[in-house]
Amino acid sequence: MIRLCIVGVILLLVVSSCSRTTHPTGSDKVVIDQLYFGRNVKGIQVVSDSAWNNFLADVVTPRFPKGFTFWPATGQWRYDDAQIEREASFVLGLLHQPSAVADSNIIVITTAYKQRFHQESVLRVSFPARASF
Repeated sequence: MIRLCIVGVILLLVVSSCSRTTHPTGSDKVVIDQLYFGRNVKGIQVVSDSAWNNFLADVVTPRFPKGFTFWPATGQWRYDDAQIEREASFVLGLLHQPSAVADSNIIVITTAYKQRFHQESVLRVSFPARASF
């Protein structure tokens, strides 16, 4: 899984063409956001591959038109009643310069997914990084 994440980030770096402010070492200050999208609602898979592709086209691509990376994953979720569910998931990797616009776009994406597919949450993990193209 870690190798897959690294490959995903590398692919994202290759296809992304963000505007850059170059650091003296030749790398740019960026943020990596990883969004984790579950595909189930109470044990039933409701997000098909075609529904996911439509979501990418309708919601993600207009907000990050320069590119992104996604990959399938398997996750585990514990409900408030302590029931544990394992489910197929998607991870969406976004590499962008720090900005209020990017943060706002990510909020729109996570909110739209929760509404469209009746999800309780979408996990967002953000960390600063440096990238060179």
